[in-house]
Amino acid sequence: MADAALDIPKFQGELDKAKAALALVQADAANLAKNKATIDKWKEAIKAWEKAIAGSGATTYQRALTRQQTYRGQALAQYTNAQRDVKDGLAMTQLICSKGY
Repeated sequence: MADAALDIPKFQGELDKAKAALALVQADAANLAKNKATIDKWKEAIKAWEKAIAGSGATTYQRALTRQQTYRGQALAQYTNAQRDVKDGLAMTQLICSKGY
């Protein structure tokens, strides 16, 4: 995912090309009614590109990467806590056995 975030400038270039293509299709006033479906598809594609590479200062890829890092940290913390709990249980068992209960 980190590699995808590095490709944002490339994605921005593709978005610019899509906007230019949309402008060309919209400029063809003679065939505007005929090109309506194409124009609508270009607009949807542009919205999808903008959503993927923009939005609140963080890209979709960056947010997904941050989420994965958070989940990894939580999983590691649970593992560390489980390890501590096992050590505590072992110590308690050894104490009980040494006292003869």
